[in-house]
Amino acid sequence: MARKQQIAVPLSAQSETPAPEQGFSLISNQKLLDLYRWMLQCRRLAEQSTRLVADSGSATARKDPLHNEAVLAAMAIDLLADDTVVVASNDLLPGFVKGLPLERFLQILALSTKTARVTPKTAPLVQPILWSDPALHFLALSSEIADRLPIATGVALANQVRGNARVVVVFARDEEAASDAWQECFAFAAAHDLPLLFALDDTPMSTEKSSKSSSLAVLARKAKSAAVPAITVDRNDAVAVYRVACESISRARLGRGPTLILCQRFQLVGRSKTKLALQDARPQCPLANMESYLAAKGLFQQQMRVGILARFQSKLNSLQKVVEPKLLKPLHTSPFASIPQADSPYKPKAAIQNLPRATRG
Repeated sequence: MARKQQIAVPLSAQSETPAPEQGFSLISNQKLLDLYRWMLQCRRLAEQSTRLVADSGSATARKDPLHNEAVLAAMAIDLLADDTVVVASNDLLPGFVKGLPLERFLQILALSTKTARVTPKTAPLVQPILWSDPALHFLALSSEIADRLPIATGVALANQVRGNARVVVVFARDEEAASDAWQECFAFAAAHDLPLLFALDDTPMSTEKSSKSSSLAVLARKAKSAAVPAITVDRNDAVAVYRVACESISRARLGRGPTLILCQRFQLVGRSKTKLALQDARPQCPLANMESYLAAKGLFQQQMRVGILARFQSKLNSLQKVVEPKLLKPLHTSPFASIPQADSPYKPKAAIQNLPRATRG
């Protein structure tokens, strides 16, 4: 199966020579460096997006980016061109890692922030941009997880019926963990071994940590009760997230069903204890953690970071001079038009009846 080139070509072009291997490692040095580059680029884009939205006058604009670059890069870096990503409306960074051209990213962001400028101060962070890219298999059709889960399930079911070994990745945030839509989705996905991954990110925005932790624990129990593996990993550790994502994607391609990946904030408790606990202190920096990991392997130098950011910022500056908001392609042009939309919830029983007899459970 050919690997998509929209990700592999630019990354390899940024490195003059492959990183030398030192001893045995499950993850190659070049992959680690590629992961670090994507994290840097995601952080820079997130910072720029946050500034643009703040300048738009939105009353609910975030002051700081979510620092979720480890989750985004690790989950999306190995996805193939025909794999599908389902995200909330306006959450474009997973699409950028998957191959969304930078110019297109900036166009959509510009249109979104332009819309926010002409709305009242009580408007949301940005006005919802319902957008999809058929070539990238990237769907941002709703801000509600109850709407996105049926869409993702429908795509995964179509992939399984066709036997094409394509996977579907759903990105969600911790505040969406309490939705009742998860239970039905887990049960249906597990019953039919759908190639479906759920990446739930524990963002540092909520102040009600006990309530949030409880919701994540309940969601993990729901997944396990439906025979869906629920794996918890440190959201600030890109290498750990990548290892879990790689194994889960491979498992899905082999027809072994869905996986829930809970990307939570962790810290070590005491010097002599190995137990991990949810972090209540200041959030760790995923980039700093990655740089420490690379430095321990002899792969990191400060000028490397400076060089990556300088090249990326130069490209950003050149594109911003020419990018203007453009109308997005109408959704009816998408090859996913036959997939149930947000206003028509997916009905598992009806879908089963419409399956070929050989695939019915």
